[in-house]
Amino acid sequence: MFVSKIGTALAFVLIFYSARDALSGQWLLYAFLWWLMFVFDEIGQAIGPKYSIQEAVAGIVSETIYLPLSAYLTQWLLGV
Repeated sequence: MFVSKIGTALAFVLIFYSARDALSGQWLLYAFLWWLMFVFDEIGQAIGPKYSIQEAVAGIVSETIYLPLSAYLTQWLLGV
């Protein structure tokens, strides 16, 4: 799980950095696109076995909080 989270965090920052000219000042749009991707993932997992609707909702709520914060912080740290 730890390796997966580190990989996602690195991808989040590196994609933002690579597209910094196109995404300048659009951190909320970037966060929304990632949020949408994670929501589809949560729904897909909830359809499958061993994952409940409650877990999917909890995941969506947490992503709604941390993705905009992550995008804003990434933009601020990169100075874009």
